[in-house]
Amino acid sequence: MAMQAPEFFRAGEAFDNMLFIDDLGRSWGNAIDFAAMFARLAPFLDGRRVFCMGNSMGGFNAVLATNFAEVEVCLSVVPRFTVHPDWDLPDGEDRPYLADIRDWRFPTLAGQFNGRTLYKVLSGSSPTETCHSRLFPVQPNLHHYELRPTNHGLARSMKQQGVLPELVAGAWDGTMTAARLAALTGKQVRVLSGPERRARDVHPISATSETRPCRGLCPAGSRLSMPAALMRTGFGH
Repeated sequence: MAMQAPEFFRAGEAFDNMLFIDDLGRSWGNAIDFAAMFARLAPFLDGRRVFCMGNSMGGFNAVLATNFAEVEVCLSVVPRFTVHPDWDLPDGEDRPYLADIRDWRFPTLAGQFNGRTLYKVLSGSSPTETCHSRLFPVQPNLHHYELRPTNHGLARSMKQQGVLPELVAGAWDGTMTAARLAALTGKQVRVLSGPERRARDVHPISATSETRPCRGLCPAGSRLSMPAALMRTGFGH
């Protein structure tokens, strides 16, 4: 069993409570009883604003979680659309784990994006990433961005750039846009879904006026206005 340390720990600075949910067997949510888990959590989530996030497999599981709890915003970084063998799509280093999945309750993310959660999805642009991102649905509450040139290590590269905290904060406070992403990362951003989809690709040069110093996950002294909880789900690698 490949144990993993909690990721994106600083993402909880604006929140009253943080909950890490690990998919220890890398089952892509198929071994997690989401209904039972959230039934146990319901009294603690009642009256709170709930956000969730995840990277890679965790991004996949974060989307699934939105269908079992009232989640306000879901941030999913480089999620696969599916790792089911019938699709024969790239699955990276997860192939040894996939052979152990017997009950594919969640074979793909098709039908998993509800109409009430605001989804922020960040995808890479390499061929192994785009064959997944092009399968995602297009809907108003799914803000899907492709950053070029990037690959499955998108979160790691943004962390190395020192822009990950502010980027994550943008998902929570509503300031994440294609222009903001381009300004922070220096990447070209293509909008695959969401209200900005009709706009042309956003290039970093045209977005530099949006840049501001990185000061952590929220402006100094600010917190979410209501009690809030952040769930980081089933992280990938």
